[in-house]
Amino acid sequence: MTEDRWEGEDAICEKEMASHEADRAKLVARLAKTRYTPEYLADLRATCEAISCGYEHFTLLEKRHTYELLDLTARLAIEEGYKLYTRSVFSTQNV
Repeated sequence: MTEDRWEGEDAICEKEMASHEADRAKLVARLAKTRYTPEYLADLRATCEAISCGYEHFTLLEKRHTYELLDLTARLAIEEGYKLYTRSVFSTQNV
């Protein structure tokens, strides 16, 4: 096999491998989609109720744990003179 042919075949194989890796990534993403069980949702609801009823009485350590548990984050962006805040989302950590 000549060097030119080798490089041509190698390039074709590289493209095929990249295509297969992209397909694999798509399939893994589909498999990894989170499906919430009724038990998980019940635990989440119970946790939120407990937090909403007693948050003002939490210690600083309990508040920090709550922030981490709920993955509370905030960002500030100023656009056209207005302050915009993003909403926090729940973490998928153990609730």
